[in-house]
Amino acid sequence: MKNAFLILIVVTLASCSGSTLPYSGIEPVEVALDGSTFHVYRKGEDVEVVRTGASGIWSLQQVAGLTAQAVYLTTNCRIAEGTLSGDAAVQHARLNC
Repeated sequence: MKNAFLILIVVTLASCSGSTLPYSGIEPVEVALDGSTFHVYRKGEDVEVVRTGASGIWSLQQVAGLTAQAVYLTTNCRIAEGTLSGDAAVQHARLNC
């Protein structure tokens, strides 16, 4: 029973850093910023950013700023104005290169 519980925890945590279905099969570029790890998935001019890590940043505004930095560092493109959406864990945007 104890082993089953540990396996459940490992599987659950491993699934948290993956992309959503439209971005499956795309290898992410990983960047660490301010205690969080961001996995940036690019599909043409669209990106999905998955944030992991317990950095203590809970404000969506703070996460959005770090997401913009992660996108720029990994794609060399800015986020197109008005296209960033999502929550503190998964965000989507359109690139402006």
